[in-house]
Amino acid sequence: MTDAPDADTDAPDAGGAPEAPDAAAGALTVEVTALPDPLAALGDVAKAITRHPRVRVDYPGADLWLVNLDVVDKDPGEDARFRAVMSDMASGRVVEATGRLGRPDSVAIHPTGREHLPRDDEHAWALEVVRHDEELAAALDAGEVEAYRPLPPLASEPHVDGTAQRAVTVGLRRPGGGPRHRVVAARVVDGEVIADPVGVHPPSDDEAGVAPAPEAAGGGGAGEGSAQVRVQVRRGGELVWDLVVVRPSASSGANGSGVELRDVDYLRRRALGRAHVPIVSTRFDPAGHPALAATREWLNEEAPFEATGTDVAPGFRLCTEAPRTILETGTDGLETGTDGPAAGGDDPAFRGVALHLDGDELRIVSQLRAGWNRYVVEWRLGADGVIAPGIGFAATANPATVGPHTHHAYLRLDFDVTGAGDNLVQEHNDPTLPATLSPWVSAKLETARVRDADHDRRWRVRHARTGLGYTVVPGPGDGEVDDFGAADVWLLAHHGDEVDDGQGVTTDPHAARVQLDRFVDGEQLGRADVVVWYGVHVPGGGDRHDPPALVGPRLEPFNWKAPSEEGPYAPLVPPSRDEPLPVIPT
Repeated sequence: MTDAPDADTDAPDAGGAPEAPDAAAGALTVEVTALPDPLAALGDVAKAITRHPRVRVDYPGADLWLVNLDVVDKDPGEDARFRAVMSDMASGRVVEATGRLGRPDSVAIHPTGREHLPRDDEHAWALEVVRHDEELAAALDAGEVEAYRPLPPLASEPHVDGTAQRAVTVGLRRPGGGPRHRVVAARVVDGEVIADPVGVHPPSDDEAGVAPAPEAAGGGGAGEGSAQVRVQVRRGGELVWDLVVVRPSASSGANGSGVELRDVDYLRRRALGRAHVPIVSTRFDPAGHPALAATREWLNEEAPFEATGTDVAPGFRLCTEAPRTILETGTDGLETGTDGPAAGGDDPAFRGVALHLDGDELRIVSQLRAGWNRYVVEWRLGADGVIAPGIGFAATANPATVGPHTHHAYLRLDFDVTGAGDNLVQEHNDPTLPATLSPWVSAKLETARVRDADHDRRWRVRHARTGLGYTVVPGPGDGEVDDFGAADVWLLAHHGDEVDDGQGVTTDPHAARVQLDRFVDGEQLGRADVVVWYGVHVPGGGDRHDPPALVGPRLEPFNWKAPSEEGPYAPLVPPSRDEPLPVIPT
């Protein structure tokens, strides 16, 4: 796509899309290098948190583990601010901590009412508790009932003081007579089975989704192996892409964010500081789901999919053929429905991130599970600079998604075009909106927007002085927003503590609804560090079925030049910071 010049900029456009590296130079090649796990070097921070006076009072004898850490500042130096999540493995309660990396004594503690997600060993324990229940043991032992991980993952009983009595749910599927699906829970404090836990789907004969793989397949949990790798894509001697890829189990946010890209450079110029999917939720038709109206889910639990190739780092596989997720196979895990070795001795079942060169594109893909839901998160990086994120939705057999529902997922695109700052964000409308002079109008203040195909609406982020930028082009299957979805796009100023809206996993429909509107608080967007949130809303169930295709926008570069190439913007003098911005409010 070529973006036409317009008067509403600080620098003129230098032309259209960038020229891809010369195809005559040969095929693309990819090099993957494992990077240190950011959690491994934070022993002093973890010790400072566990020694904190408030922790010693509120969590006496607690078994605290550092399970997530995100550096809030873009400069990862010793003085950078961090936000950490510590889980009390005994009670399931969560402690949030903030401080400076180089000053462990500066740690501040923020206890929360949120619980951490059950781990693989906790699921195994809950299943063992259920196996000893007199009513259920015979059916499980005889193979009449299959166990699976349902939604919600917890059915904890809340206390008046804000804490909760932790209970882990177990789904039971009976292929024969009787209620086909039932959800029970194992209470952690005493190992008792709760036959009818509050807030879960009641027993039902309804069913939708593919057959689940055996529960023994596990769920990926926190994952094993490398947390992140550096990926470099070359054509001949030209460095086309240079970026860091973080696997879902190590991704940032309250509930993870799928495959996360960081420090994304195209032709040796920075395009994105971070790109990920921190928020996913599902809204069910209240008439069909009296107990399960909505869910806020998670994207850090890796699920097996087919990926044949070589492990370039633990948890990262460079594929010799295209990886196949549930969207391609129509099955959970391998096509055989198992998680074991396939014929020939190879084991294509894989959890983590698969990388595959598909012609002039690098495909980066992973499959996630959240209860019975399956998510596919994919990024395609083209030699022409196009970045194509994709999100796919599917489910294993369950009683809820047979009815009408809508999946909502929100991409967070932290644009750093040539650097973190001095970026403008603009919206395109054709026909133009009333009182505007150009199809492209700069956003003056933070705002939320909706897609509008009748106006060919799209957005772009451009560097104010050079004219380099990226256009966000809506995808044809990205859906229509409703009240629960809130908006399609948010244009925000960057804040390191706004990587999500802070909401943990929940079945409360008011809490599960995306809460990004609270970040729209009047901040200036002219020459700022810009973040674009982009939502997709995909209906399913009833007469509508979860689509087998990925949805999401295309990010298309314009005016892009490698630093060594001369461009018409090269002689421009940076404008004074005191000059007024030539912008028109949206």
